[in-house]
Amino acid sequence: MSNPETLILKEAADLHRFLQPIAKMCAIARTDHPYYRDASYILFTYLSGLINKTREYLEDLPQRPGKSPVIQHSIRQKLKLLRDSWGLLHRYIKPCLDADTLHIPIPLLDVLNDRLKLIPECEAFECAVFQLTAANYAMLPYYEVNSVANGIARRVNGEDFPRSLSLVGIPYSQSSGFFLNCLIPHEMAHFVYQEIMVTEVTNAVDSILNTHYPNAQDASDEFLETLSQIRGLINLWVEEIFCDLFAIALIGPAFSFAFAEMTSASLIIDTLSGNAKQSFEFGQSHPADVARFYLHKRHLDALGWWNQIKDWRSNSVDLLDHCCLVFGKTTLSNKIPPDVASQLKLQCFWDACDWLLGYVKRTVPASDKDIKHLADHYDVISKYLERAIVPSTIITESGPVYPTPVVLINSAFRFVLQDFDNLLKRVDMEPMNPVRERSWYTERLELWVLKALEDYRLLSASQEAK
Repeated sequence: MSNPETLILKEAADLHRFLQPIAKMCAIARTDHPYYRDASYILFTYLSGLINKTREYLEDLPQRPGKSPVIQHSIRQKLKLLRDSWGLLHRYIKPCLDADTLHIPIPLLDVLNDRLKLIPECEAFECAVFQLTAANYAMLPYYEVNSVANGIARRVNGEDFPRSLSLVGIPYSQSSGFFLNCLIPHEMAHFVYQEIMVTEVTNAVDSILNTHYPNAQDASDEFLETLSQIRGLINLWVEEIFCDLFAIALIGPAFSFAFAEMTSASLIIDTLSGNAKQSFEFGQSHPADVARFYLHKRHLDALGWWNQIKDWRSNSVDLLDHCCLVFGKTTLSNKIPPDVASQLKLQCFWDACDWLLGYVKRTVPASDKDIKHLADHYDVISKYLERAIVPSTIITESGPVYPTPVVLINSAFRFVLQDFDNLLKRVDMEPMNPVRERSWYTERLELWVLKALEDYRLLSASQEAK
Protein backbone atom coordinates (compact mmCIF):
# COMPACT_ATOMS: atom_id res chain seq x y z
CA MET A 1 0.00 0.00 0.00
CA SER A 2 1.30 3.49 -0.91
CA ASN A 3 2.39 5.85 1.81
CA PRO A 4 -0.61 8.16 2.50
CA GLU A 5 1.52 11.30 2.41
CA THR A 6 3.05 10.26 -0.91
CA LEU A 7 -0.40 9.50 -2.28
CA ILE A 8 -1.63 12.99 -1.35
CA LEU A 9 1.37 14.57 -3.05
CA LYS A 10 0.81 12.48 -6.18
CA GLU A 11 -2.88 13.39 -6.39
CA ALA A 12 -2.08 17.06 -5.83
CA ALA A 13 0.61 16.93 -8.51
CA ASP A 14 -1.80 15.21 -10.92
CA LEU A 15 -4.32 18.04 -10.52
CA HIS A 16 -1.54 20.65 -10.77
CA ARG A 17 -0.38 19.08 -14.06
CA PHE A 18 -4.00 18.94 -15.30
CA LEU A 19 -4.37 22.69 -14.76
CA GLN A 20 -1.07 23.67 -16.42
CA PRO A 21 -2.24 23.57 -20.06
CA ILE A 22 -5.57 25.21 -19.14
CA ALA A 23 -3.62 28.07 -17.57
CA LYS A 24 -1.66 28.54 -20.81
CA MET A 25 -4.86 28.51 -22.87
CA CYS A 26 -6.47 31.18 -20.68
CA ALA A 27 -3.38 33.44 -20.60
CA ILE A 28 -4.52 35.52 -23.57
CA ALA A 29 -3.62 39.21 -23.67
CA ARG A 30 -3.67 40.56 -27.24
CA THR A 31 -4.59 44.21 -26.73
CA ASP A 32 -2.97 45.30 -30.00
CA HIS A 33 -5.23 43.07 -32.09
CA PRO A 34 -7.82 41.52 -29.77
CA TYR A 35 -9.03 38.03 -30.53
CA TYR A 36 -11.99 38.23 -28.15
CA ARG A 37 -14.63 40.59 -26.82
CA ASP A 38 -14.03 42.29 -23.47
CA ALA A 39 -16.44 39.92 -21.74
CA SER A 40 -14.38 36.91 -22.86
CA TYR A 41 -11.19 38.53 -21.59
CA ILE A 42 -12.91 39.09 -18.24
CA LEU A 43 -13.76 35.36 -18.14
CA PHE A 44 -10.26 34.20 -19.13
CA THR A 45 -8.60 36.59 -16.67
CA TYR A 46 -10.84 35.30 -13.90
CA LEU A 47 -10.11 31.66 -14.76
CA SER A 48 -6.35 32.37 -14.91
CA GLY A 49 -6.52 33.88 -11.45
CA LEU A 50 -8.54 30.97 -10.09
CA ILE A 51 -6.07 28.46 -11.58
CA ASN A 52 -3.17 30.32 -9.98
CA LYS A 53 -4.91 30.25 -6.60
CA THR A 54 -5.60 26.53 -7.02
CA ARG A 55 -1.99 25.83 -7.89
CA GLU A 56 -0.79 27.85 -4.87
CA TYR A 57 -3.14 25.79 -2.70
CA LEU A 58 -1.75 22.56 -4.16
CA GLU A 59 1.87 23.67 -3.80
CA ASP A 60 1.23 24.44 -0.13
CA LEU A 61 0.00 20.90 0.57
CA PRO A 62 3.42 19.35 1.49
CA GLN A 63 3.24 21.44 4.67
CA ARG A 64 -0.19 20.08 5.57
CA PRO A 65 -0.52 16.26 5.29
CA GLY A 66 0.68 15.32 8.80
CA LYS A 67 0.30 11.82 10.19
CA SER A 68 -3.39 11.78 11.12
CA PRO A 69 -5.42 9.44 8.86
CA VAL A 70 -8.50 11.65 9.40
CA ILE A 71 -6.69 14.76 8.18
CA GLN A 72 -5.14 12.87 5.29
CA HIS A 73 -8.53 11.55 4.23
CA SER A 74 -10.04 15.04 4.49
CA ILE A 75 -7.30 16.48 2.26
CA ARG A 76 -7.84 13.76 -0.33
CA GLN A 77 -11.59 14.48 -0.29
CA LYS A 78 -10.88 18.18 -0.93
CA LEU A 79 -8.56 17.25 -3.78
CA LYS A 80 -11.29 15.12 -5.33
CA LEU A 81 -13.82 17.95 -5.03
CA LEU A 82 -11.37 20.34 -6.67
CA ARG A 83 -10.66 17.86 -9.45
CA ASP A 84 -14.38 17.27 -10.03
CA SER A 85 -15.12 21.01 -10.01
CA TRP A 86 -12.38 21.80 -12.51
CA GLY A 87 -13.68 18.92 -14.59
CA LEU A 88 -17.08 20.66 -14.74
CA LEU A 89 -15.54 24.01 -15.73
CA HIS A 90 -13.28 22.27 -18.24
CA ARG A 91 -16.20 21.50 -20.56
CA TYR A 92 -16.86 25.23 -21.12
CA ILE A 93 -13.34 26.64 -21.43
CA LYS A 94 -12.57 25.28 -24.91
CA PRO A 95 -15.98 26.31 -26.38
CA CYS A 96 -15.34 29.84 -25.03
CA LEU A 97 -11.84 29.85 -26.52
CA ASP A 98 -13.23 28.63 -29.83
CA ALA A 99 -15.61 31.59 -29.87
CA ASP A 100 -12.92 34.07 -30.95
CA THR A 101 -13.56 37.09 -33.13
CA LEU A 102 -13.41 34.96 -36.26
CA HIS A 103 -16.01 32.54 -34.95
CA ILE A 104 -18.71 34.73 -33.39
CA PRO A 105 -20.77 37.60 -34.84
CA ILE A 106 -18.85 40.36 -33.03
CA PRO A 107 -20.73 43.36 -34.51
CA LEU A 108 -24.11 41.96 -33.46
CA LEU A 109 -22.85 41.03 -29.99
CA ASP A 110 -21.42 44.52 -29.51
CA VAL A 111 -24.79 46.02 -30.45
CA LEU A 112 -26.67 43.69 -28.11
CA ASN A 113 -24.34 44.44 -25.21
CA ASP A 114 -24.68 48.17 -25.87
CA ARG A 115 -28.46 47.79 -25.78
CA LEU A 116 -28.30 45.64 -22.64
CA LYS A 117 -26.38 48.34 -20.77
CA LEU A 118 -29.24 50.79 -21.35
CA ILE A 119 -31.52 48.72 -19.12
CA PRO A 120 -31.72 50.04 -15.54
CA GLU A 121 -29.43 48.05 -13.20
CA CYS A 122 -27.73 46.35 -16.19
CA GLU A 123 -25.07 49.01 -16.81
CA ALA A 124 -22.22 46.69 -15.76
CA PHE A 125 -23.51 43.49 -17.38
CA GLU A 126 -21.37 41.69 -19.96
CA CYS A 127 -22.17 38.68 -22.11
CA ALA A 128 -19.44 36.23 -23.13
CA VAL A 129 -20.18 33.66 -25.82
CA PHE A 130 -19.25 30.01 -26.16
CA GLN A 131 -20.03 27.52 -28.90
CA LEU A 132 -22.55 24.70 -28.64
CA THR A 133 -22.56 21.48 -30.62
CA ALA A 134 -26.37 21.45 -30.36
CA ALA A 135 -28.39 23.55 -32.84
CA ASN A 136 -29.71 25.63 -30.00
CA TYR A 137 -29.18 28.80 -27.98
CA ALA A 138 -28.77 28.67 -24.21
CA MET A 139 -27.65 30.67 -21.20
CA LEU A 140 -25.69 28.65 -18.70
CA PRO A 141 -27.61 28.38 -15.41
CA TYR A 142 -25.87 29.87 -12.40
CA TYR A 143 -25.02 26.52 -10.85
CA GLU A 144 -23.24 25.22 -13.95
CA VAL A 145 -20.39 27.75 -13.91
CA ASN A 146 -20.75 30.46 -11.27
CA SER A 147 -21.44 28.25 -8.29
CA VAL A 148 -18.81 25.67 -9.36
CA ALA A 149 -16.19 28.41 -9.72
CA ASN A 150 -17.22 29.94 -6.39
CA GLY A 151 -16.89 26.52 -4.75
CA ILE A 152 -13.29 26.30 -5.98
CA ALA A 153 -12.65 29.88 -4.86
CA ARG A 154 -13.79 29.13 -1.31
CA ARG A 155 -11.39 26.18 -1.06
CA VAL A 156 -8.34 27.95 -2.50
CA ASN A 157 -9.01 31.48 -1.19
CA GLY A 158 -9.74 32.82 -4.67
CA GLU A 159 -12.18 35.46 -5.91
CA ASP A 160 -15.85 34.79 -6.69
CA PHE A 161 -17.05 34.56 -10.27
CA PRO A 162 -17.87 38.06 -11.63
CA ARG A 163 -21.49 38.78 -10.75
CA SER A 164 -22.04 40.86 -13.88
CA LEU A 165 -20.79 38.23 -16.36
CA SER A 166 -23.11 35.84 -18.20
CA LEU A 167 -22.26 33.00 -20.58
CA VAL A 168 -24.47 32.46 -23.63
CA GLY A 169 -24.06 29.49 -25.94
CA ILE A 170 -24.69 29.71 -29.68
CA PRO A 171 -24.52 26.92 -32.30
CA TYR A 172 -20.96 26.60 -33.60
CA SER A 173 -22.35 26.70 -37.16
CA GLN A 174 -23.67 30.25 -36.71
CA SER A 175 -20.27 31.90 -36.24
CA SER A 176 -20.81 34.38 -39.08
CA GLY A 177 -24.61 34.34 -39.01
CA PHE A 178 -26.95 37.20 -38.36
CA PHE A 179 -30.62 36.21 -38.62
CA LEU A 180 -30.71 33.29 -36.18
CA ASN A 181 -28.33 35.06 -33.82
CA CYS A 182 -31.10 37.57 -33.13
CA LEU A 183 -32.21 34.91 -30.61
CA ILE A 184 -29.26 35.84 -28.36
CA PRO A 185 -31.17 38.63 -26.54
CA HIS A 186 -33.60 36.01 -25.19
CA GLU A 187 -30.68 34.20 -23.53
CA MET A 188 -29.27 37.47 -22.19
CA ALA A 189 -32.68 38.09 -20.66
CA HIS A 190 -32.45 34.92 -18.56
CA PHE A 191 -29.42 36.44 -16.83
CA VAL A 192 -31.22 39.75 -16.26
CA TYR A 193 -34.27 37.91 -14.96
CA GLN A 194 -32.32 35.79 -12.49
CA GLU A 195 -30.15 38.68 -11.27
CA ILE A 196 -32.74 41.46 -11.05
CA MET A 197 -36.35 40.60 -11.85
CA VAL A 198 -37.03 37.15 -10.44
CA THR A 199 -38.33 38.16 -6.98
CA GLU A 200 -40.84 40.72 -8.25
CA VAL A 201 -42.13 38.42 -11.00
CA THR A 202 -42.45 35.30 -8.84
CA ASN A 203 -44.23 37.33 -6.14
CA ALA A 204 -46.74 38.43 -8.76
CA VAL A 205 -47.21 34.81 -9.88
CA ASP A 206 -47.77 33.74 -6.25
CA SER A 207 -50.41 36.43 -5.83
CA ILE A 208 -52.23 35.24 -8.95
CA LEU A 209 -52.06 31.61 -7.81
CA ASN A 210 -53.50 32.59 -4.43
CA THR A 211 -56.45 34.14 -6.28
CA HIS A 212 -57.12 31.00 -8.29
CA TYR A 213 -56.48 28.58 -5.40
CA PRO A 214 -57.87 30.58 -2.43
CA ASN A 215 -58.21 27.72 0.07
CA ALA A 216 -54.86 26.06 -0.56
CA GLN A 217 -53.65 26.55 3.02
CA ASP A 218 -56.38 24.18 4.24
CA ALA A 219 -55.73 21.56 1.57
CA SER A 220 -54.14 18.15 1.99
CA ASP A 221 -50.37 17.63 1.81
CA GLU A 222 -50.90 15.82 -1.48
CA PHE A 223 -52.65 18.82 -3.04
CA LEU A 224 -50.02 21.22 -1.65
CA GLU A 225 -47.34 19.15 -3.39
CA THR A 226 -49.35 19.31 -6.63
CA LEU A 227 -49.78 23.07 -6.24
CA SER A 228 -46.03 23.41 -5.70
CA GLN A 229 -45.45 21.67 -9.05
CA ILE A 230 -48.05 23.92 -10.71
CA ARG A 231 -46.25 26.97 -9.31
CA GLY A 232 -42.95 25.64 -10.66
CA LEU A 233 -44.37 25.11 -14.16
CA ILE A 234 -46.01 28.53 -14.36
CA ASN A 235 -42.85 30.24 -13.12
CA LEU A 236 -40.83 28.47 -15.84
CA TRP A 237 -43.33 29.49 -18.52
CA VAL A 238 -43.50 33.06 -17.28
CA GLU A 239 -39.69 33.34 -17.28
CA GLU A 240 -39.62 32.27 -20.93
CA ILE A 241 -42.26 34.88 -21.81
CA PHE A 242 -40.32 37.53 -19.89
CA CYS A 243 -37.23 36.71 -21.96
CA ASP A 244 -39.22 36.91 -25.21
CA LEU A 245 -40.69 40.30 -24.28
CA PHE A 246 -37.28 41.55 -23.14
CA ALA A 247 -35.73 40.54 -26.48
CA ILE A 248 -38.50 42.34 -28.39
CA ALA A 249 -37.91 45.49 -26.33
CA LEU A 250 -34.19 45.21 -27.11
CA ILE A 251 -34.31 44.63 -30.89
CA GLY A 252 -37.95 44.80 -31.99
CA PRO A 253 -39.85 42.28 -34.15
CA ALA A 254 -36.58 40.82 -35.44
CA PHE A 255 -36.60 38.51 -32.42
CA SER A 256 -40.05 37.13 -33.28
CA PHE A 257 -38.98 36.53 -36.88
CA ALA A 258 -35.80 34.74 -35.78
CA PHE A 259 -37.81 32.59 -33.37
CA ALA A 260 -40.27 31.74 -36.16
CA GLU A 261 -37.38 30.62 -38.36
CA MET A 262 -35.78 28.54 -35.60
CA THR A 263 -39.03 26.72 -34.78
CA SER A 264 -40.35 26.33 -38.37
CA ALA A 265 -43.48 28.02 -37.06
CA SER A 266 -44.97 28.62 -40.51
CA LEU A 267 -46.67 25.23 -40.13
CA ILE A 268 -48.95 26.81 -37.51
CA ILE A 269 -50.86 28.68 -40.22
CA ASP A 270 -50.88 25.72 -42.59
CA THR A 271 -54.39 24.40 -41.91
CA LEU A 272 -53.72 21.27 -43.97
CA SER A 273 -50.87 20.16 -41.75
CA GLY A 274 -51.13 18.09 -38.60
CA ASN A 275 -47.47 18.63 -37.74
CA ALA A 276 -48.09 21.79 -35.72
CA LYS A 277 -49.80 20.01 -32.79
CA GLN A 278 -46.70 20.43 -30.64
CA SER A 279 -46.81 24.20 -31.19
CA PHE A 280 -50.12 24.33 -29.28
CA GLU A 281 -48.83 22.41 -26.23
CA PHE A 282 -47.47 23.78 -22.98
CA GLY A 283 -44.49 21.60 -22.06
CA GLN A 284 -42.51 20.87 -18.91
CA SER A 285 -40.21 23.87 -19.36
CA HIS A 286 -41.59 26.06 -22.16
CA PRO A 287 -45.01 27.53 -22.96
CA ALA A 288 -46.73 26.70 -26.23
CA ASP A 289 -45.20 28.46 -29.28
CA VAL A 290 -48.67 29.68 -30.26
CA ALA A 291 -49.01 31.37 -26.86
CA ARG A 292 -45.59 32.95 -27.27
CA PHE A 293 -46.34 34.42 -30.69
CA TYR A 294 -49.70 35.71 -29.42
CA LEU A 295 -47.93 37.51 -26.58
CA HIS A 296 -45.24 38.75 -28.98
CA LYS A 297 -47.91 40.45 -31.03
CA ARG A 298 -49.49 42.04 -27.97
CA HIS A 299 -46.11 43.40 -26.86
CA LEU A 300 -45.26 44.65 -30.35
CA ASP A 301 -48.62 46.39 -30.41
CA ALA A 302 -48.08 47.99 -27.00
CA LEU A 303 -44.63 49.25 -28.01
CA GLY A 304 -45.85 50.71 -31.30
CA TRP A 305 -44.11 48.21 -33.57
CA TRP A 306 -47.24 46.49 -34.86
CA ASN A 307 -48.52 49.46 -36.85
CA GLN A 308 -45.13 49.54 -38.54
CA ILE A 309 -44.96 45.86 -39.52
CA LYS A 310 -48.60 44.76 -39.93
CA ASP A 311 -48.65 45.44 -43.68
CA TRP A 312 -45.37 43.71 -44.47
CA ARG A 313 -45.85 41.03 -47.10
CA SER A 314 -44.54 38.21 -44.95
CA ASN A 315 -45.65 34.84 -43.68
CA SER A 316 -43.98 35.69 -40.35
CA VAL A 317 -46.26 38.70 -39.85
CA ASP A 318 -49.27 36.58 -40.83
CA LEU A 319 -48.14 34.07 -38.20
CA LEU A 320 -48.32 36.67 -35.42
CA ASP A 321 -51.79 37.69 -36.53
CA HIS A 322 -52.98 34.08 -36.81
CA CYS A 323 -51.79 33.12 -33.32
CA CYS A 324 -54.02 35.85 -31.90
CA LEU A 325 -56.99 33.92 -33.32
CA VAL A 326 -56.00 30.43 -32.14
CA PHE A 327 -54.16 30.93 -28.82
CA GLY A 328 -57.27 29.73 -26.99
CA LYS A 329 -56.76 26.26 -28.49
CA THR A 330 -53.54 25.65 -26.57
CA THR A 331 -53.40 22.59 -24.32
CA LEU A 332 -51.08 20.88 -21.85
CA SER A 333 -48.56 18.33 -23.08
CA ASN A 334 -49.11 14.72 -22.04
CA LYS A 335 -45.58 14.85 -20.58
CA ILE A 336 -46.95 16.89 -17.67
CA PRO A 337 -47.98 14.45 -14.87
CA PRO A 338 -51.74 13.72 -14.98
CA ASP A 339 -52.33 14.74 -11.35
CA VAL A 340 -50.71 18.13 -12.04
CA ALA A 341 -52.47 18.61 -15.38
CA SER A 342 -55.89 17.89 -13.86
CA GLN A 343 -55.45 20.65 -11.26
CA LEU A 344 -53.57 23.22 -13.35
CA LYS A 345 -55.66 26.24 -14.32
CA LEU A 346 -54.11 27.65 -17.46
CA GLN A 347 -55.85 30.95 -16.79
CA CYS A 348 -53.21 31.52 -14.10
CA PHE A 349 -50.61 31.70 -16.86
CA TRP A 350 -52.65 34.13 -18.95
CA ASP A 351 -53.32 36.36 -15.93
CA ALA A 352 -49.61 36.33 -15.08
CA CYS A 353 -48.77 37.33 -18.65
CA ASP A 354 -51.29 40.18 -18.57
CA TRP A 355 -49.36 41.54 -15.58
CA LEU A 356 -45.99 40.72 -17.19
CA LEU A 357 -46.72 42.69 -20.37
CA GLY A 358 -47.19 45.86 -18.36
CA TYR A 359 -44.20 45.10 -16.14
CA VAL A 360 -41.76 44.61 -19.04
CA LYS A 361 -43.06 47.71 -20.81
CA ARG A 362 -42.34 49.73 -17.65
CA THR A 363 -38.94 48.24 -16.80
CA VAL A 364 -37.30 47.50 -20.18
CA PRO A 365 -37.22 50.65 -22.29
CA ALA A 366 -37.70 50.43 -26.07
CA SER A 367 -36.90 53.15 -28.60
CA ASP A 368 -39.78 54.98 -30.28
CA LYS A 369 -37.23 56.71 -32.52
CA ASP A 370 -36.14 53.38 -34.00
CA ILE A 371 -39.72 52.59 -35.02
CA LYS A 372 -40.09 55.94 -36.75
CA HIS A 373 -36.67 55.75 -38.41
CA LEU A 374 -37.43 52.29 -39.78
CA ALA A 375 -40.54 53.71 -41.45
CA ASP A 376 -38.58 56.72 -42.74
CA HIS A 377 -35.48 54.93 -44.01
CA TYR A 378 -36.41 51.40 -45.04
CA ASP A 379 -37.06 52.25 -48.71
CA VAL A 380 -33.56 53.71 -49.04
CA ILE A 381 -31.90 50.89 -47.09
CA SER A 382 -33.65 48.29 -49.26
CA LYS A 383 -32.33 50.01 -52.41
CA TYR A 384 -28.82 49.74 -51.01
CA LEU A 385 -29.25 46.07 -50.14
CA GLU A 386 -30.67 45.08 -53.50
CA ARG A 387 -27.58 46.64 -55.09
CA ALA A 388 -25.28 44.78 -52.68
CA ILE A 389 -24.20 48.02 -50.96
CA VAL A 390 -23.51 48.01 -47.22
CA PRO A 391 -26.01 50.54 -45.76
CA SER A 392 -23.68 52.06 -43.16
CA THR A 393 -24.42 55.57 -44.42
CA ILE A 394 -27.49 56.22 -46.52
CA ILE A 395 -28.24 59.37 -48.51
CA THR A 396 -31.72 60.74 -47.85
CA GLU A 397 -33.49 63.93 -48.90
CA SER A 398 -32.33 65.53 -45.67
CA GLY A 399 -28.72 64.41 -46.12
CA PRO A 400 -26.54 61.49 -44.97
CA VAL A 401 -27.93 59.25 -42.21
CA TYR A 402 -26.32 56.51 -40.12
CA PRO A 403 -29.14 53.96 -39.59
CA THR A 404 -29.23 52.77 -35.97
CA PRO A 405 -28.58 49.10 -35.16
CA VAL A 406 -32.27 48.36 -34.44
CA VAL A 407 -33.23 49.96 -37.77
CA LEU A 408 -30.58 47.94 -39.62
CA ILE A 409 -31.54 44.67 -37.92
CA ASN A 410 -35.25 45.00 -38.68
CA SER A 411 -34.64 46.36 -42.17
CA ALA A 412 -32.60 43.24 -42.93
CA PHE A 413 -35.46 41.01 -41.78
CA ARG A 414 -38.01 42.98 -43.79
CA PHE A 415 -35.78 42.76 -46.84
CA VAL A 416 -35.23 39.01 -46.62
CA LEU A 417 -38.90 38.34 -45.83
CA GLN A 418 -40.43 40.67 -48.39
CA ASP A 419 -38.04 42.16 -50.94
CA PHE A 420 -35.27 39.61 -51.38
CA ASP A 421 -36.32 38.85 -54.95
CA ASN A 422 -35.29 42.39 -55.90
CA LEU A 423 -31.71 41.43 -55.13
CA LEU A 424 -31.95 38.16 -57.07
CA LYS A 425 -33.35 39.98 -60.11
CA ARG A 426 -30.25 42.15 -60.25
CA VAL A 427 -28.02 39.09 -60.54
CA ASP A 428 -27.12 38.84 -64.21
CA MET A 429 -26.76 35.10 -64.55
CA GLU A 430 -29.67 32.68 -64.53
CA PRO A 431 -29.57 30.74 -61.23
CA MET A 432 -28.45 27.14 -61.68
CA ASN A 433 -30.20 26.14 -58.49
CA PRO A 434 -32.75 28.56 -56.92
CA VAL A 435 -32.35 27.15 -53.41
CA ARG A 436 -28.56 27.26 -53.51
CA GLU A 437 -28.51 30.76 -54.98
CA ARG A 438 -31.00 32.10 -52.44
CA SER A 439 -28.98 30.55 -49.61
CA TRP A 440 -25.72 32.03 -50.93
CA TYR A 441 -27.10 35.54 -51.30
CA THR A 442 -28.80 35.37 -47.91
CA GLU A 443 -25.39 34.64 -46.42
CA ARG A 444 -23.98 37.67 -48.28
CA LEU A 445 -26.84 39.78 -46.92
CA GLU A 446 -25.95 38.71 -43.37
CA LEU A 447 -22.35 39.84 -43.92
CA TRP A 448 -23.43 43.23 -45.32
CA VAL A 449 -25.66 43.89 -42.32
CA LEU A 450 -23.00 42.79 -39.82
CA LYS A 451 -20.56 45.16 -41.53
CA ALA A 452 -23.11 48.00 -41.28
CA LEU A 453 -23.56 47.27 -37.55
CA GLU A 454 -19.80 47.42 -37.05
CA ASP A 455 -19.56 50.67 -39.03
CA TYR A 456 -22.35 52.26 -36.98
CA ARG A 457 -20.31 52.11 -33.78
CA LEU A 458 -17.34 53.74 -35.54
CA LEU A 459 -19.42 56.38 -37.33
CA SER A 460 -21.49 57.31 -34.28
CA ALA A 461 -18.35 57.53 -32.13
CA SER A 462 -16.76 59.77 -34.74
CA GLN A 463 -19.84 61.98 -34.84
CA GLU A 464 -19.88 62.27 -31.02
CA ALA A 465 -16.19 63.24 -31.05
CA LYS A 466 -16.99 66.18 -33.31
